[in-house]
Amino acid sequence: KEEVRAGGTLTIQPLSAEGTVEAKNLPLERYSPYYQNILLARISGVLKAGGNFSFRDGAVRFSEVSASLVKLEAKKGDRVFFSAPDTSLSGAAVDTSRQTVTVSSFVTTGGAASVNLTRNGKPDIFPLVADGKPEESGASTAGKPWTVFVRTAEVKNYSLQGEDRTPEEPVKLSVEQLRLTCQNISTEKGRLSPFSLSFLLNGKGTVSLQGEAGWNPLAGRILFDLKEIPINPFQSYFTDL
Repeated sequence: KEEVRAGGTLTIQPLSAEGTVEAKNLPLERYSPYYQNILLARISGVLKAGGNFSFRDGAVRFSEVSASLVKLEAKKGDRVFFSAPDTSLSGAAVDTSRQTVTVSSFVTTGGAASVNLTRNGKPDIFPLVADGKPEESGASTAGKPWTVFVRTAEVKNYSLQGEDRTPEEPVKLSVEQLRLTCQNISTEKGRLSPFSLSFLLNGKGTVSLQGEAGWNPLAGRILFDLKEIPINPFQSYFTDL
């Protein structure tokens, strides 16, 4: 049963409010009219979320936010290309005046993805987002970018199945037992975040990476360890040389 609760206090002069809000058992598919013109995929799952809120001096703030999303699925047509049975975050906060988003912990477990590369090298699930047409205006909309910080993030026991169809003979890829852990992820310029990544490749080989990486700009210091990687599945890459 869907349930939304909110409570708190409201002051008229000066205008301010604070309180708590909680939502339970919200089916994402039911709210598709709000995003169906943006996302070109059908999303289903059940959301539970809650936290504190406040409004003061024109700024909206959320704190101590937690959320869980179960039975998440993403489809294009009848094909499920991504699923995640259990995803959660905790200790989140949003401050519109400072334009910051912080998350203490993000965890997702048991997910699976299926993506193929077409002959032109593009993922066959694209496009996922509708093309937006910028409005014509003489005024610039550029401003201070938002800063996002995640203290810890974990991706556990994920799998990926796919096929690279760019070579003459397609290459099948299988990733299992994928585990990724990251710390102190930030969108701040020049910030590097510690991480470790490991997975089983094509049922035999093991791949392990660890180090630091960042994307503003893209940079990193990474150590990797490859063991028992089967070469035969990748023969097409050498044949086309």
